[in-house]
Amino acid sequence: MHTIIHIGAGQAKELSQWLNTGAKHVILVEPNPRLAENLRQKTAGMDQVVVLETAVTTTAANNQLHEYNLPEASSLHSATGLKTLFPGLKTNAIHTVATLSPKKLLIDYAPKPDQLAMLVLQAPGEEHAILKALVNTGQLEQFSELRLAVSLDSYYKGSIAAEQTRQLLANYGYDIIEENQQDPDWPTWHLQRNPLKDQISAFQAELIATKQAQAQAERDNLDLQRSLEDLQTNSRTEIIQLKKQAEESKKSLHAEINAEKQAFTELEEAKQTLQKSEVELLHTLESNKHQMAEKDQRVGELEKLETDLSQQLDQSKRQLTNKQTRIKDLETQVGDLTHKTDELRKTNQLMQQDLVKAEAQLQLLKEFVLHE
Repeated sequence: MHTIIHIGAGQAKELSQWLNTGAKHVILVEPNPRLAENLRQKTAGMDQVVVLETAVTTTAANNQLHEYNLPEASSLHSATGLKTLFPGLKTNAIHTVATLSPKKLLIDYAPKPDQLAMLVLQAPGEEHAILKALVNTGQLEQFSELRLAVSLDSYYKGSIAAEQTRQLLANYGYDIIEENQQDPDWPTWHLQRNPLKDQISAFQAELIATKQAQAQAERDNLDLQRSLEDLQTNSRTEIIQLKKQAEESKKSLHAEINAEKQAFTELEEAKQTLQKSEVELLHTLESNKHQMAEKDQRVGELEKLETDLSQQLDQSKRQLTNKQTRIKDLETQVGDLTHKTDELRKTNQLMQQDLVKAEAQLQLLKEFVLHE
C-alpha cells in the first residue's frame, strides 16, 4: 500500500496497522482540536504521517462539530436518531472547525494512478455525501480499498442509511470482502475495487458511446439521404429547366443559321448578277473600243483628203480624243460603278449617236470634197 487517507481518525488506534502495510504516506484527518493535537504529538518524528486538523464535507458552511460523550459519534450533524438508540447521549461541546471538500483533499494528497491507496472513512452522518462527491468527480476510483463505518439507519439529521451507501459503492465497482458486526447497529465494511467491474463499466460506457455514435450516424445518414433527395429533386428541376433552355437556344440558333444561310444565298446571287453585269459591260466596252479603232483608222485615211477642212477635222479629232479619254475614265471606274451599268449603256448609246453624226459629217465632207 502506498497511501492511506483516514478521514475521522479520532485517536488513530489503527495507526500501527496502517504503518505495518508499508504505506509511504498516511494522512490522518481529524476536525476535533483536542484529538488533532494528540495525533500530532503521537506521530511526531513520523515523516510519512501527516495530520490535518479539518473536517471533510461537501458543504463549507457545515462547520459545526458536535462532540458527544460517545467519542466515535461526534459529527458535523446533530444526532437526532442516535439519541433514540443511546438515550444517555449528550453533547459535550460544539466546535467551529475548518473544512475541506473531498475534491480538494484528494487534489492535495491523492496518490498517482499507479500507486495503491486505501481510504478509511469514519465521518458519521457525512460518509455517504463524501463518497457520492468522490464518485461524481471520478476520484474514488483512485482507491483500491475502502474501510468505513456505516450506520444502518439515519442516525443523524440529513444522513443516508447504509443500504444506499452500499448500493452506491456496488454500482461503482466495490465489493464488500469483510464486514465487522461487532456493533450490529454500526458495522464496519472492508471493500475492494473489482477490476472486472471497471472493465464492465468501461465496456458499458463504450457501448453507450457506440450506440450514441451509431444513432448519430443514423441521424446523419438520414439527414444525408434527405439532403440527397432534395439535391436530386432540385437537380431534376434544374436539368428540366436547362433542357428547355437548351431547346430554346437550339431553335434560336437554327433560326439564326437559316437566316445567315438565306442572307449568304442572296449575297451569292447578287454577286453572280453583278459579275454577269460586269462581263456584259466589258464585252460592250471591248466592242466599242474595236469600233473606235476602226473609226480612227477611217479618220486617218480621210485626213489626207481633209486638207481644206483641217480646222473642222481638228475639232472633230479633239472631240474624239475627249471621248476616248472619257471612255478610259469609265474603264477605270467600272469596278466601283457596277450599279450604274444602265447609265453607262446610255452613255455608250450617246457616243454611238455622236459617232454616227461624225460619220455623217465626214460623209458630207467627202461628198463635198469629191464634188469639188
